[in-house]
Amino acid sequence: CKGELESSGASFNPDVPLGFMIEVPSAAHLSEKLARDADFLTIGTNDLVQYALAVDRNNKRVAHLYDPMNPAILQLIAMTTRAARETGIPVGICGEIAADPIWTPLLIGLDVGVLSMNSASIPIIKRSVRLLRREDCLRAARRALKADTSAEVRRILTRFEQIIEAEVLFHPAEGH
Repeated sequence: CKGELESSGASFNPDVPLGFMIEVPSAAHLSEKLARDADFLTIGTNDLVQYALAVDRNNKRVAHLYDPMNPAILQLIAMTTRAARETGIPVGICGEIAADPIWTPLLIGLDVGVLSMNSASIPIIKRSVRLLRREDCLRAARRALKADTSAEVRRILTRFEQIIEAEVLFHPAEGH
């Protein structure tokens, strides 16, 4: 694109960061190579889950099978974050899981540095991040990556879920 803009004589900022959106399993599997030519990676989890699990989340007959906590999804996220870490570039998440506080410990533990979400979710996720200890998140992520089922992943997150529900979702300062 930069070459085309240069040859057309258009003025543009040549220093705009360029990255890859990881939304399909093949891109996650190639993330190590993609990261070498990128300024950042962003994982589009809604599509990644849909394509990795072959489940249309908008189809009522199969939507119940759409499960971001499926161990295969965690492996794809970990593969991508590892590639970003090894090349020294940031990696972010955009998708519904970024705004779900139960995911916050896993995303921290998987080395996701940027969360893209709707503005209404920011205060809840911000409180969740401040509440969690990085070491606990790293330990939980390591355990979750060894899980065989989504149910196992959810069990690993139970302690975090209880803390987040008590300290974040029921926030005494808000008078609930």
